[in-house]
Amino acid sequence: MKKFSKKAFTLVELLIVIAIIGILAVTLMVSLNPAEAQKKARDAKRMKDATTIQGIIEQLINDGITISATNLGVAAGVNSSAAGNVTGQACGSSWLGQSVCEYASTVPVDPRNGTTGTCVGATTETTCTMQYRARVAGTDYEINVRQESVSNAGKVTGDGGDATAGVDGGSHYVEIFSRSNAILP
Repeated sequence: MKKFSKKAFTLVELLIVIAIIGILAVTLMVSLNPAEAQKKARDAKRMKDATTIQGIIEQLINDGITISATNLGVAAGVNSSAAGNVTGQACGSSWLGQSVCEYASTVPVDPRNGTTGTCVGATTETTCTMQYRARVAGTDYEINVRQESVSNAGKVTGDGGDATAGVDGGSHYVEIFSRSNAILP
């Protein structure tokens, strides 16, 4: 007669394996830093939106249409996506102060538009209003976009823009401009 022996893991072996898996999971979460990854994703969207806004403004300028100099609560003549804390805007009544339906179906707004957040500068982080800002003066324009991720600090200082102008600490904007980067206060 054959005798069958049962082979199984002991409770101690199972606890050791579970502890090792837990340590690996915690190490992975700390190294990935999901909060920073979300900031990077929002910053990537901001840069994509900035090129969309730039395209809209270029088309308006090429067609000879001037963007109205409306005061939307940031500074006189500066158009800001944070006006009214909008979450999305149709082309007909956008924060740019101009109907842009011929060029785009919607005008991008910041992913955290109008809310207070942490903006990154060259060496510091500060609390600021999350927004896009744009101003057109004749055929010259400037678009300012906030950055949240610490790893994107180089974009803020390496964009060729002025690092001291603007509201909420102008050094926390990535600037896209045509000829002069000094048209936004």
